[in-house]
Parts: sequence; structure tokens; C-alpha cells
Amino acid sequence: MIRLSLNGKEKVFEQQELRPVDLIRSMKLRPRHVIIMQNGKAIHKDNFGKTQLNDGDEVTLLKMINGG
Repeated sequence: MIRLSLNGKEKVFEQQELRPVDLIRSMKLRPRHVIIMQNGKAIHKDNFGKTQLNDGDEVTLLKMINGG
């Protein structure tokens, strides 16, 4: 089980391993439309499938919105 602070709210995941790509899929978002920060550091999109999110991490997920 992994507990994250996700955008300031505690969220619990049953998985033993959690990557940003898993988080994005669980929220039904598209990877190219989000920015993810782990403990204050941005995760490059190329690393969404490689970076491990750890129990107790503070994660910020921002959804990009297009408009004009």
C-alpha cells in the first residue's frame, strides 16, 4: 500500500509499486496533458513510466488546459 499527499489530500493506493503513469491512468488522464511534481521536483514526461512514487511522497498533479 502506498500513501501519497496528492494535491494536498491524502490518497491511498493498493499497489506495491506506483509510477506517475499508473497515477495518470487511474485518474483517466492523458500523460501529455499533465505536469507531475514529486516532493517539489518536476518529473519529465519521458520518466513517467520509470520514476517510482514512494509512500509518503508529496505529489502535485496539474492538468493543462488549452484555450484562447
